[in-house]
Amino acid sequence: MRISEDRLELSGALELSIEIEEDELDGGYVASCLELPGCMSQGETREEALHNIIDAIGGVLEARLEDQLRSTGNGRKREVV
Repeated sequence: MRISEDRLELSGALELSIEIEEDELDGGYVASCLELPGCMSQGETREEALHNIIDAIGGVLEARLEDQLRSTGNGRKREVV
């Protein structure tokens, strides 16, 4: 995983844009992932907002993968011998 100012690259295969804005009304910062509508988080500092949005992205991607596996039937448990 590599993080730059506004990009998150996971294993070289997935690159996502992260937008972090100052919350002028409530203070702190609000972060969102532009490629995952509705994936947002916040923090008191830019660094905290970045950390929190990375956690949120992980949760969204994990949930989408689980949904995909359930819908295709490939999520069944297998015994490996």
